[in-house]
Amino acid sequence: MSSVFNNSEQEYHWSYFRYSIFKFCERYYYFHYYGANKGWEIQADERTKKIYFLKQLITLQEFIRREIYYIFTLPSHSISSHYQFKKQLLVHTLKQLNTMKKNDWLSDPKSPCIASYYQQKESFNDIRDYVFCKIDNLSHEGSYKAFKELSSVPFINIKHKNDFISFTHLEIPLIINPLLIYSNQEKNIIVNILLESPQKSYSWSLNISSAALYLCREDEKNEHNQIPQTIYITDDNSINIYAKNPFKELTNIIISSSYEMKSRLTYGLKAYPENFPKTDDSKKCAACKFNEICSI
Repeated sequence: MSSVFNNSEQEYHWSYFRYSIFKFCERYYYFHYYGANKGWEIQADERTKKIYFLKQLITLQEFIRREIYYIFTLPSHSISSHYQFKKQLLVHTLKQLNTMKKNDWLSDPKSPCIASYYQQKESFNDIRDYVFCKIDNLSHEGSYKAFKELSSVPFINIKHKNDFISFTHLEIPLIINPLLIYSNQEKNIIVNILLESPQKSYSWSLNISSAALYLCREDEKNEHNQIPQTIYITDDNSINIYAKNPFKELTNIIISSSYEMKSRLTYGLKAYPENFPKTDDSKKCAACKFNEICSI
């Protein structure tokens, strides 16, 4: 693995996502931020094109999250009933799944493709049945009421695609996805939705705190005016809401992890894959979308 990427044209930024994949596996981090760079260009070598393609793959949970956030781009009257809510989700989801089945991702890496489908770990029918079952669960009365209530509030930003906001904190560039944000009685409510237990999600509260950090700077409101709401939809269709906003912890993590991530670059801001060791956790390797190219 002798490929090298010169980072001089790409400025470093901190984000919750960047931090989380660095903690997951440094080699994964290398592929995502450096190895895949310019893999979209026609003149790129085949290895770089392959890494760029693998970077675009999404997990099944990420796919479902995208479909849920799609609901919030619709006018509230379009999901005014339990039936309409379920229909909107099913129609849009089936369209995305059929695009994947037609293998559009072979010619367009940004076309949706679920990693387990590409890796042939799950069949199309298995994925479709699982997603439809999840939609059915989300359409139950308790979940539907929560989504209907959220769809009716005046969101400041609705970000469900690759839309990000950049700002600086302690002279460190940050990028955030502002999730779902709305104002209520001079307070900002920041909504995050989890499809797995917070106990299983790594540092889940830091994501929502990053958005709160931006709002404090942008709106000149202190942290007490930023109200985090992380909604966890359980397997039995109940709704749990968690409120955690570790500002001090987040700031410390931004400083220490930025130093650690940038320390992997050599003189001239060059990134060598050997300076980003892969994890020793075999389960992580088995689940990694870069697995097929990691040892080449």
